[in-house]
Amino acid sequence: MQQRERHEPKLTFLPSLTPLSYLESGFACIQHQNQLYQIRKLDEMDDARHTAYQQLRGDIFVRSLGWSLPIDELDREKDQYDELKSPWINTHCVFISGSEQEENLLGGVRVFELSDWGQSMTFNEFRLKGMIPDSALEVLQNTYQVRNMIELTRLCVVRNKKRISLDTSLVDFTAVRDYVYSCAYVHAEKVQCRYALAIVDYAYYVVCKRSKFIFDELYTRFERHQKGGYALIVIDLSATIMAIQSAGDYERAQRMVQLCQNPSLFLKG
Repeated sequence: MQQRERHEPKLTFLPSLTPLSYLESGFACIQHQNQLYQIRKLDEMDDARHTAYQQLRGDIFVRSLGWSLPIDELDREKDQYDELKSPWINTHCVFISGSEQEENLLGGVRVFELSDWGQSMTFNEFRLKGMIPDSALEVLQNTYQVRNMIELTRLCVVRNKKRISLDTSLVDFTAVRDYVYSCAYVHAEKVQCRYALAIVDYAYYVVCKRSKFIFDELYTRFERHQKGGYALIVIDLSATIMAIQSAGDYERAQRMVQLCQNPSLFLKG
């Protein structure tokens, strides 16, 4: 049987940004299935894109999932971490151009480069709201070193397709999720850590299972298909990439480490 040739997407930067890594330039373009996706590390002064991301969070976490989070007069879900101007808090978004080159937000994530558990959203907001019991946090502290972990917060991908001004059949939402995850991998490469802490809703929990993610499940609070349910997980980033490759999904693994300067870091055992 003739082996099918794989056509993997190529990562390109704007000409003026070519010598810089993604974290230095804050911008990357990826051509995938005849569509041009943009990945951006949002500057703290980029109010328009921050607003779009916070409005998407409101749509997903509050209106769709029913989480008890405040929404302001501009329909933004904002919290104290959006106001902090700290180098250990980083916001990334994935965009695609629509009609008349209008920029469409497809997904985003905040990545915390942790050096102390006191910086963690899980140990602060989620614990104080009663979402995560102390017993689960004790297991986390006793099992993992904080400096070997990043934290993923407010990770979301568009679910309401009316937010997009182009034919959604042209958008590969699996690839969009991978590009969002790639922002986590590039930070893990930067701080040389192996794990990512995250709270995921039921739908993303299922996605992680089906997508061969390798993770430690520390706490779950949902019944099957429960709208507001969630789980606290620790993703083994290196083992996940190896599992995806072992399953034969090489293009997906490549997308998830595509922003990294040394992807082989996550191929080690």
